[in-house]
Order: sequence, then structure tokens, then C-alpha cells
Amino acid sequence: MKMSAIGRLVVAAAALAALASCAGYEPTSGEPGLVRGVVEYHGTRTGPLRVGAFPSFPPRGRPFVMQTIDHPVFPQAYELRDVPEGRWFVLAIVDTNVENGDRYRAAEDPGGAFGAYTLPMPVTVGLTQGAGAVDVELADPSPSSPYLR
Repeated sequence: MKMSAIGRLVVAAAALAALASCAGYEPTSGEPGLVRGVVEYHGTRTGPLRVGAFPSFPPRGRPFVMQTIDHPVFPQAYELRDVPEGRWFVLAIVDTNVENGDRYRAAEDPGGAFGAYTLPMPVTVGLTQGAGAVDVELADPSPSSPYLR
């Protein structure tokens, strides 16, 4: 069966995304230990925005560095300072119920990651520079979320 031009483009984009997720997003500018970007959310759920840097995906435990913005206005800028040199996964949530802790609950909280919700891309932070713009788009909870337990 012959693949259309659009089909080839989709396959090429998926291959590039997979390659990028293995290689990591290389830093382009910024000061050492700094990761910054913008979080976008188009839904209606409210609560504090939590953006964190995790050493692995899926994340285990608390983020190494986290910024909490109590009353975000989207698009919302964020900065993670003092991120050690290495590869990190930047994840964000809107914590819709602060009474139950700041852990992500896929059935309740909008969430997202740099790269894509289901295929996060690592960010590389170097000794001489931080990462370039690390933007995250949040998705509302979904019954088909791969993160529901």
C-alpha cells in the first residue's frame, strides 16, 4: 500500500519526536541551572500551578526543583532555578484539590510535560548555560489517560 505525503510527514514527525526524546532537548541559551518557559492551559479547572524538574519519567517521588504559582494566569511564565547539570523532565499540573497534597492525580488535575503529555522530552541543563524555552501545554483529565491507576 502506498503512503500519502501527509502519512509520510506524520511518520517523519513521530520519528523525529522519538529521536528527540532519546537525545534530549539541548540548551540554547540562559544562565546555568535555569529552566524557564510558559505553561499553556485552555481548560476551566483552577488551582495552584506546580512546575517541577524530575530526573526520570515516569516521575518517582517529589521533583528535584519545583515552582508553585498560587494564582496562575495562562499563558503563565515559570522559572526553575538551581537545576543541576544533566537531563531533566519538566512536568506541570494544576492542583485542583490542595487538601489532598501536591501529587498529580490524573483523574482530577490537568497535567502536561515538555514535549508531549504521553511522550515527554528530556531537557539538558549544562554547566555554562541553562535550557532554552521549555514550554508545557496542559491537558484536562481524561478517562483514557495512560497515567490513571
